[in-house]
Amino acid sequence: MRNGKMLLPALLSVVLVFSLVLPASVVGGSSGLADSPWPKFRHNPQNTGRSPYTGPGIPVLKWSFTTGHDIMSSPAIGADGT
Repeated sequence: MRNGKMLLPALLSVVLVFSLVLPASVVGGSSGLADSPWPKFRHNPQNTGRSPYTGPGIPVLKWSFTTGHDIMSSPAIGADGT
């Protein structure tokens, strides 16, 4: 029974350490993000999802693809902007 009582405080300590250290590593000087126009989901460490680029004045569909079902995902932008 004693091992069970010790497990909870140990787990809480680990969660506390990760909750303090992990955000600091993301917000700190080096974010570790890829050098691309949209390096991660929701764009930046603040997860704004806002693009720094202005879209075209007159949008033109460049391509389409029939999936047969809905897609529940976000677009991905490569380092070359595609």
